[in-house]
Amino acid sequence: MSAAPDELVEPYTSALKDYVIGGGEAALQRAYALGRRALDGGLGVLQVAALHHEAMQAVLRDTAGEAAGTV
Repeated sequence: MSAAPDELVEPYTSALKDYVIGGGEAALQRAYALGRRALDGGLGVLQVAALHHEAMQAVLRDTAGEAAGTV
């Protein structure tokens, strides 16, 4: 796979954020597809877990700010 972990952060984070704010199953499936692509491309499980952790931190930070009206 040509996408480095840094290149996956934005689309993965975007898909998770869409899911959290009500994007439904399609948004979650996009995130799953990116994770599978990363694994198929040679990233290790721990690298994908780190990608997920980083993305979830961003989603929680963004959605908390939006809920508070600060974003």
